[in-house]
Amino acid sequence: MNLQIYKPNAKNAGSAFNFSIDTRNEKPVFYVNAISQYSWNSSTKTGSFSGNKDNADKKLAIKLNEFELGEILSTLSTRIPWSGFHDFNDNKTSIALTPWDKPKKVKDKNGNYQEFKSPAFGFMVTRNGSQTFRISLEPGEIEVLKRLITTFFDLFLASTSKANSHKDTNYNKKTESALEEAPF
Repeated sequence: MNLQIYKPNAKNAGSAFNFSIDTRNEKPVFYVNAISQYSWNSSTKTGSFSGNKDNADKKLAIKLNEFELGEILSTLSTRIPWSGFHDFNDNKTSIALTPWDKPKKVKDKNGNYQEFKSPAFGFMVTRNGSQTFRISLEPGEIEVLKRLITTFFDLFLASTSKANSHKDTNYNKKTESALEEAPF
């Protein structure tokens, strides 16, 4: 299950992002992969990313946990910015999801253009302060991303429920006893 979004541009500064759910393990895992644009063909107005597939500085992969995904869902609903930070091996990675209003022109029935502000988001990941991957998310892409995250939660909760049903009775009795003694 994945959502791929490609946003090349003539400045050769675009990115492609893949948001995916890996279900091969006991619990699902949510990944975000990104790759920088490699080239731009001005005659066909198309960009290519494949030239960077073997360049570690031009691609990244991060794993988001359920709480980060909850924050992202909240941001997509409330439009309150969210940022996160990962520190793994020698990589320090910052993640940001920021709302912005994208100007949009829509033709009315008389052929005149009306200007609107379309609720969009910018998703940016920066590794080690110098390698930045960013992509704009349009309203339709946002809806699909929200659905993918919701699907992750459905799978995550099902796996948690399944894992809990396999625990032995003594563990559950110990947990109940501890909760009865808790100060709240």
